Amino acid sequence: MITGSFFGGSPAAISWYTLMFYAYHDHYLSKGIFVGKDQTLINALLLLFPHRFLTLWARTSLEHRLNGMKFEAGMCGPHWYFYEFVLANGAERGKMNRRWAEEMKVWQTFKVKWLKLGGPSCTPTRALPMDRALRMGLGSDWRAPDTTIRI
Repeated sequence: MITGSFFGGSPAAISWYTLMFYAYHDHYLSKGIFVGKDQTLINALLLLFPHRFLTLWARTSLEHRLNGMKFEAGMCGPHWYFYEFVLANGAERGKMNRRWAEEMKVWQTFKVKWLKLGGPSCTPTRALPMDRALRMGLGSDWRAPDTTIRI
């Protein structure tokens, strides 16, 4: 699920995340489970504690209608830079959109796809509670599994 991420929140939220990340890291390590890739641990925390996380619905198509909500993420250049765009101010976003549009002119393969989707505009998207995103993808009856670590 996670290929890149940005974490923020109150000091208490960051403290909780740090505590749980290393608690599960050590727990999995003690069971001989590979923990050398942080995405594996992040995915575990997202599945075990989805009520504690929000996600941005950053897809490559211009519009998604999910449970009556409209999400317009647009084409935002390389997906690794989406958070950079979301956290930027309006002037910076404009500069980024112009730069990505110029870069896309060089890459013909992507240019055709880009233009079919309606142009190079990238639009910030809304936050979506992770538990809702998981139920949308895994079924409305999905529930988080029981946690194995009690702290």
